[in-house]
Amino acid sequence: MYVTVLSSHSYWAYITIVLVFASVVVALYSWLAGKSFTRLHRKLALYAFIAIHIQVTVGVVLYFLSPIVQAAFQDFGAAMRDQNLRLYAVEHPLSMIIAMALFTVGYVGL
Repeated sequence: MYVTVLSSHSYWAYITIVLVFASVVVALYSWLAGKSFTRLHRKLALYAFIAIHIQVTVGVVLYFLSPIVQAAFQDFGAAMRDQNLRLYAVEHPLSMIIAMALFTVGYVGL
């Protein structure tokens, strides 16, 4: 099960990156050109919003299944001194949740 969730998380990341990038570029271009947001902008942002939330949900499942994270929780103090364990146990999940929250705030503000 771990390998399946890990593969899903890895492949879905590409879809998420493309949608978020496209959404940000289109919105930024329209804003700089002084154009108003259209239905296309909102749909693209919605697809990116959904993709991010699916990615984070799969990531949370992966977090609890991961042997790397489980090893980090065996001795959390030692894990904080190990760059690889710290990345997977703290830094990556926290930064992705922050990114999702920022995108959500931006989406709600449309």
